[in-house]
Amino acid sequence: MPVDESKRDTWIASQNRFFERRGATSDTPLKPPSGGGTSDGMESRVTALETHMEYVKRDLHEIDRKLDLVNDSLGKLATKSELKTWQWQWIATGVAIIALTVGGITGGLALIAQAAG
Repeated sequence: MPVDESKRDTWIASQNRFFERRGATSDTPLKPPSGGGTSDGMESRVTALETHMEYVKRDLHEIDRKLDLVNDSLGKLATKSELKTWQWQWIATGVAIIALTVGGITGGLALIAQAAG
């Protein structure tokens, strides 16, 4: 797409006026669009940003791996309904043991009373 020179020059002039109102010196006006930017050292800053992004990617991969471990561990835990079912099973087992114990004692005492009497 061809660049409209009149619009580009108008845009550069408006940006230069903006910087002048902000107290920028006359040696820091925007350069014409050449891909070079308005700051020196852009290449080093981009390289540093790329390096930081590599660290971010590595850290995100580590977080993802740890989340997978947590999800696997959570999948092995009992659910609330399973715990409730187990609770009722233990209550029923306890009641049955008490009933057998009381029945055994009562039966044993009945045998002793029958033999004595």
